[in-house]
Amino acid sequence: MFMSVISLSAFALENKGVIPKVSVIIPVYNAEPYLRECMDSIVNQTLKNIEIICVDDGSTDMSSKILKEYEKKDFRVKVITQKNKGAGVARNVAIKIARGKYFVFVDSDDYAEPDYLELMYRKIVSKDADVCVCSAAREDVKKNKIFVEKRLLDFSLVPDKEVFSYKDIPKDFFQFTNTVAWNKMFKRDLIVNNNLSFQEIERCNDYFFVYASLVKANKITTVDKVLYTQRINHGINLHSALYKSPFCFLEASSKLHDWLVKENKYNDLQDSFIKAFIKLSNYNILRFKDYKNIYIDAFNMVRQKLEEYNVRSRLDNLQNACLKRVAQIFLEQTAEHRYKEIIRSYDKK
Repeated sequence: MFMSVISLSAFALENKGVIPKVSVIIPVYNAEPYLRECMDSIVNQTLKNIEIICVDDGSTDMSSKILKEYEKKDFRVKVITQKNKGAGVARNVAIKIARGKYFVFVDSDDYAEPDYLELMYRKIVSKDADVCVCSAAREDVKKNKIFVEKRLLDFSLVPDKEVFSYKDIPKDFFQFTNTVAWNKMFKRDLIVNNNLSFQEIERCNDYFFVYASLVKANKITTVDKVLYTQRINHGINLHSALYKSPFCFLEASSKLHDWLVKENKYNDLQDSFIKAFIKLSNYNILRFKDYKNIYIDAFNMVRQKLEEYNVRSRLDNLQNACLKRVAQIFLEQTAEHRYKEIIRSYDKK
């Protein structure tokens, strides 16, 4: 439901020429079933001084028409249209024209709570932080179930202080949150001054951007409230293209590794990076069970990376029995043997 035209006009007159507090960046590709709910949740935010940059990434459904409706009724909405190039490209295009002091990145099939922007904005400003992370939930469309996802913001790993950085939790830094961008607010200067951008790959394009931003942040703060809900298992998001671009996760993790080395941060964050890499690899490879050749190729690539990262000598540093076992499987079993075990276990289920 749109904000009234009268209230928007009054706001426009009162704030003409004012720099937006927050730029909301939304890449859109064939999101018609959920796009209106997503847009309503953003235009009706309690924080009014925002700009909403929607990048229509070559949609073939009614998404473009829907976005134009919002652009016509709400002066804060700006729609950019491009050929289908992926969410990473779309977000980078928006970053270049965004005027806000802070950035958030929303997915077009999700929705936010009314105070999503205001609570994070107040916290990040009051603490003069570079990044604010909030709690979030996931809605499983197939199971009609909503649940809070701990790994999106794991407070058991967050230091007991108002602001922190990677130096406070180097062994678990890449574990206190994951690489989704939508439960985070980023200071504009952090992104622009460090020339950070999303990878222009089909999947995992947020992996490097989010983790690199967090590493560069001198001050990270949090909001202990569920402010955002991601929809999963509905077939229209980026994960549906998994088999078209199976090795993006390796491109993403390799870029982060090389960047950490270049920034002289790898020694401090090595154990945390390795844990994140093992978890990312295992998650992706398990989803290739219906594609034997892809599974075997990916398994062998991961093994090669683990050898390159000298994981054999660092297994005891993982401090996680499950991840240690997964690493041992990659290092000690053949891809063909492991694939047979996986298929056998699924057949039993």
